Amino acid sequence: MFVKAYKQAFDAVYCVVVSTPLGQSQNQNGLATGFRIASGVVATAAHNLHLDKVFSKPLHSSLFGISARALQGGGYLSAGFIPLAALKTVNQQAELIAEDTANDLALLRLTEPTKPTAQPPLVESYVKPGTPCGSISFPFGKVAPTGIEVPLRFQAAFLPAYFKLPEGEVYETDSHMHEGSSGCPLFLESGDIIGLHSHCLVDTPDSPTDTRPVIRLAISRWIPSPVIIAFARKHGVLV
Repeated sequence: MFVKAYKQAFDAVYCVVVSTPLGQSQNQNGLATGFRIASGVVATAAHNLHLDKVFSKPLHSSLFGISARALQGGGYLSAGFIPLAALKTVNQQAELIAEDTANDLALLRLTEPTKPTAQPPLVESYVKPGTPCGSISFPFGKVAPTGIEVPLRFQAAFLPAYFKLPEGEVYETDSHMHEGSSGCPLFLESGDIIGLHSHCLVDTPDSPTDTRPVIRLAISRWIPSPVIIAFARKHGVLV
């Protein structure tokens, strides 16, 4: 059902790598997902770019993008790991174009973009509840002393709801997206992209005396493609 759509979306997917030195040879590193929306421009979730993923904290000092296609070409996807020594052959430095913290959306410009393959289109209209959709992301990815773990994962879901909330418009899917998936594309069976993953809902304790752990629910929220398109065009990105 999604075989052709997976291939089309795969060509646009990026692993987003962030890093900031903390002193004494220590870095705060992080991995997330993003996808190309125009030549040399990648969209991702804005919280990925901040220290501790908190908007009130500074942006990471170094931003990079690694295309899934480059990882596949080097044989790193099948291994799920890329050695540090090989990073320079695939990573591309990135800089922030703009971010919208209210919608958890950011645009990155790759400073040395590679020649893009066919561009998966962003859908300009809202899709209806009940629509089948899929996603590709890098859950569980992390920076290790000897390299970067890059497990790529496809998930399928149905779109059960659309909400217009005070903080912005969102789609919801009944899917458990894991750490590292933020910023990944949500796409139709045609391969057309309809959203960008922001976060999962969590069940939190009701009071300070409630000792239940915080539970990550299998309900994911996504930024609809019309919101992405409007933000990109506002900042001069032709989509």
